[in-house]
Amino acid sequence: MREMMDELKEKPKEATQLSNLDLNGLSLKERHRLKKENLKFTTDGMPMGTKVKYLLYYYKEFLIGLFVVTAVAVVLAISIYKGSIPVAVSYAVVNCSDPNEFNYDVMDDYAKHIGKYEGYKIKSDTSIVLRKDEYTKEYEENANSQNYIMFLTTSMANSYDVIITNEEGAEYCAMQGIFYPLEVYLDSTVYRKIKDRIYVAKGMDGAEYECAVDISGTDFAKSLNVGYEDIYIVFFGEEKHSKEVAQSLIEYIIR
Repeated sequence: MREMMDELKEKPKEATQLSNLDLNGLSLKERHRLKKENLKFTTDGMPMGTKVKYLLYYYKEFLIGLFVVTAVAVVLAISIYKGSIPVAVSYAVVNCSDPNEFNYDVMDDYAKHIGKYEGYKIKSDTSIVLRKDEYTKEYEENANSQNYIMFLTTSMANSYDVIITNEEGAEYCAMQGIFYPLEVYLDSTVYRKIKDRIYVAKGMDGAEYECAVDISGTDFAKSLNVGYEDIYIVFFGEEKHSKEVAQSLIEYIIR
């Protein structure tokens, strides 16, 4: 493509050239015929390399336009295709010691278990860091304050069905209101299953809330490879889909 663009920079020498006066008063069909004849006359006898160079220049506006339209169409088609693929589960992993070592197969297996793997996509973010010695500081004293704002904004936008975290992250979620109280979010059957695994922390108003489920020690938690043993899951999705994920994920973990 770069070579072709180089060819379009400089106009080749022509054997003859049509002026506006030559075309003035002619119909569109006649103009097209005259231009075609002029092009044939100009390129007759040219060496192949010179002819190709001339034709590239002659049709440069068409070729550049075609390239741009094709590129836009491809990008648009990819975007539409990706946007049309349903999401099986969207999750965030907080304070993972090494995101590259996180075991993504665990969530893939869950998606397969609920029959939402083939034809679905799984969205994940394993790079979130929430440290107590940072988030307890004032905004201007926290060098990483933008990271906390980004996480808060993304969470508020219903981007995560589930948040996997250690106690440090769970406490932050409670402080910022990034959770739904389990007793109202889960149906009664599922809620009874995790009654003895509920994590309570203080919310924004200072009151205590059932904000997370302690899944430490489960096979699911042990397989995640997050680098810590105290593992909690927080739910903050408003959509019906997110609530369905919460119910099915708990039942999958605690079997």
